[in-house]
Amino acid sequence: MISKHAVSLVKFFHIVPRTNKLPFYDSLGNYHKRLKSNLRNKLKTQVWIIKAKNSLTADGLSILFAGHHVNKNYLQSLLDDYSVRTKALGTKWRISLPFVLKKKHQHFNIAIVESRYWPSRMLPVKYCFMIPLWVNGIINLEPDFIEQTFKTKHIKYHERKIDKGKFEYEITKDVSWLQYFYNKMYHPHLVKKYGDSALITSYEEIRSRFVKNNGELIFLRADNKYLAGMIVVYTKKGVVLDKLAVLDGRRKYLKAGATGALYYFVIQRLMKKGHKHVIIGGSRAFLSDGVFSFKRKWGMEIFGNKKRYFAFCPLVLNSPVMNFLNKHPFIFRQKGKLSGAAFTMKKDPDSRHCDWFNRRYHTRGLNKLLVFSAPDHPKASELCIEAVFEAVSATKSRASA
Repeated sequence: MISKHAVSLVKFFHIVPRTNKLPFYDSLGNYHKRLKSNLRNKLKTQVWIIKAKNSLTADGLSILFAGHHVNKNYLQSLLDDYSVRTKALGTKWRISLPFVLKKKHQHFNIAIVESRYWPSRMLPVKYCFMIPLWVNGIINLEPDFIEQTFKTKHIKYHERKIDKGKFEYEITKDVSWLQYFYNKMYHPHLVKKYGDSALITSYEEIRSRFVKNNGELIFLRADNKYLAGMIVVYTKKGVVLDKLAVLDGRRKYLKAGATGALYYFVIQRLMKKGHKHVIIGGSRAFLSDGVFSFKRKWGMEIFGNKKRYFAFCPLVLNSPVMNFLNKHPFIFRQKGKLSGAAFTMKKDPDSRHCDWFNRRYHTRGLNKLLVFSAPDHPKASELCIEAVFEAVSATKSRASA
């Protein structure tokens, strides 16, 4: 029989950072710093209060967020219809979050905790949606599938943009061009588009991945000028569309269809080379997110997610919360599978209404798309939330996959 001390020892070494060197081969100071940093990241988290108010409707949201500041900034960007104020509560022990929430419980509509696990022991909240921070996407390049995809209005739209802009593409494997792509396209594009929520990969890491995986740099050209670029790498898992950006992050090139043109040229080229699929990287797990919507229109299929989540816990289902959920449907993990959740303000939506949600948000790879209607009593909290989650657990959906 395993003793409690042995179990504690196993849990302790699960927290210890993995290293190829044993501690006595490394400097004791560096090892201690890595251990301390890893423990702090697992046991502590940054905490904010996000206050959002809609000037037109006077609706207000008060959100308790615990997690990384980049993910906080992304969630804050979803509140573009609101005037937003944030208050940093500093770094807190994760086990202290229930006390933070109870202390201000009457003022919070939503609690969001970034975590790897279900936060039932972390929060005094009965119900939470586990929303992945990122979901992985792939495009099937089988001829029948691509033929069907290229007949859609979305692809026809990009073909017209290509003809109008007289776009061409150019391919290089010269590593020296990476510095130009990074400084003139990749970095300014992310900074202008995402601001404080941008996750920017270093030039050294991009260069290393490019060299290691026989990378290609594909530029979109018009009038002898490079307007956009894309890095394609060939890994053991398959072809990956690694990075995509436009010159100086200028919006006019996005409107001209530069990114869509690169997708169009690269997909056709990979098909001719005989590839069966292409990995298009990670996307935020909100179905109305711009990048996610763009990839879905190219026939993206979801094939898993990163192992970190937003534990999204609605504390009430009043009008402000329902408005937020209605504008930002999302993907969540349910019984080991990824499903979509969309919310409508109608109390009894008909089949046409639900079919609209299905056409707009359903994505290949999702187990199902659940459509939830507004609660009968807007002031109800626990009963309404319980009814929603009973519907989820019973997998009752108004719009099936």
